[in-house]
Amino acid sequence: MRRSYKFLLRPTSKQAAALAACLEDHRVLYNAALEHRRTAYRRAGGRSPPSRPPCAACRRRSPPSSPGSAPGARRGFRGSRGAAGSTR
Repeated sequence: MRRSYKFLLRPTSKQAAALAACLEDHRVLYNAALEHRRTAYRRAGGRSPPSRPPCAACRRRSPPSSPGSAPGARRGFRGSRGAAGSTR
């Protein structure tokens, strides 16, 4: 069973410039997202803040909140989905 493929690219100079620009844009975007995540981590006092609110199905499965907690508080939720469009 083949699990990966290798492709050889031989772009023209115009295509190479477009690929380099695309790579630079993605690098800048990744670094900005990483810095945003690090800032959120520091502001949360060393805890990893939830990356997204739970979906309706997750809210239905979560245990009821205790009387002392805020209504609708997100307890124990950690996002588990990968990058957008990825499949496993």
